[in-house]
Amino acid sequence: MAHLHVFGNIRAGGTRLSDLAAWAAMTRPATAELIDQLEAQGLVERRPDPSDARAKLIVLTAAGWDAIRAGRAIIAGIEADYARRVGRERFETMCWTLQDLLDDLNGAPVRAAADPA
Repeated sequence: MAHLHVFGNIRAGGTRLSDLAAWAAMTRPATAELIDQLEAQGLVERRPDPSDARAKLIVLTAAGWDAIRAGRAIIAGIEADYARRVGRERFETMCWTLQDLLDDLNGAPVRAAADPA
């Protein structure tokens, strides 16, 4: 579960460790430990940041992208099952409501209730 902090925030072109740590509300050492574990599993690698020679980007490997795709497929299956159980409209309303709650808890603007986008 802890690795989701990386997979949920890493950008396609790579992301600095300091940004991953900030977005996950984790310390840099704790985030570095997660990155070390993922690197040992062959899911990410560190590459030089072309915009700053002192910095490194955390980049998904081919195996990392495979893991992302597998995770998305699993989530899509779970969401489809939930929508089938309670009805698509109710499920979507619940998802938007939970997103609004998360946005509010994180200090982000909450969309208008009638605005589905």
